[in-house]
Amino acid sequence: MDDFIFCGRALTEFRAHAFFGKSTTIAGAVTRSQYDVGGEELMDFDDAREETFPVSMTIVPMQGERATDEWRRRLIRWLRGARGYLSLERTPDVCRLAQFDGEIRFTRASWPHGALELSATMSGGLYASREAEVTFAVTQSGSGALYFSTGCARPARITIVPASSSVISGVTVTIGGHTVEIDGVEVSEALVIDQSAQRVSVTADGQSAFAQVTAWDQLMIESGAQIDVQIRYGSGGSAHVTAAARGRWTA
Repeated sequence: MDDFIFCGRALTEFRAHAFFGKSTTIAGAVTRSQYDVGGEELMDFDDAREETFPVSMTIVPMQGERATDEWRRRLIRWLRGARGYLSLERTPDVCRLAQFDGEIRFTRASWPHGALELSATMSGGLYASREAEVTFAVTQSGSGALYFSTGCARPARITIVPASSSVISGVTVTIGGHTVEIDGVEVSEALVIDQSAQRVSVTADGQSAFAQVTAWDQLMIESGAQIDVQIRYGSGGSAHVTAAARGRWTA
């Protein structure tokens, strides 16, 4: 069986099991940029990009369950239009981004009591199901190292929480020589620099603080890299910093 968890819910919650097709793609094609450097050949540079790929599957009712109209509708409402992490129950530590936007068919050809035939579009990269994170204390300056199992450098999310008596007026975060700097804020709850989400954001106490950004590099973390943080305060003088990243492999 190829039962899976999608967007935080297990297929078995819907009284169903899944099976992949006769052959299953486990990694997408790779696109590379080619450059004509003279002579007879093109040179491939190492800026490969993995493409998404479809995975076909059949979903059948559990023993004792019938593929009624309501059973089908519940599954389709769950899958249709959503995009999120999909992991197999047999390998819960890794996942791929997936979405079910293709045709969904009901058939009795592959299962005598009725089944759904559908496909999921999967991301080329394989991700760790859980984020890695490290937390460390900072007065005026401090640092910590983040470790995770991955084949790729990963974008970071930095969360800075001031102590109850402190108000943050500015921060400088540096990773591998790349820096993000924010000035002119008044943060009493949390300052979040999130470059790991699809929509990058900077928030101060829940409100956008992009207008207060004075330096902006991409903060990519290699496993074991040091995160250096300097904090300026309007009052008080202590905070906790949490750096997080999700491991990713190329296949």
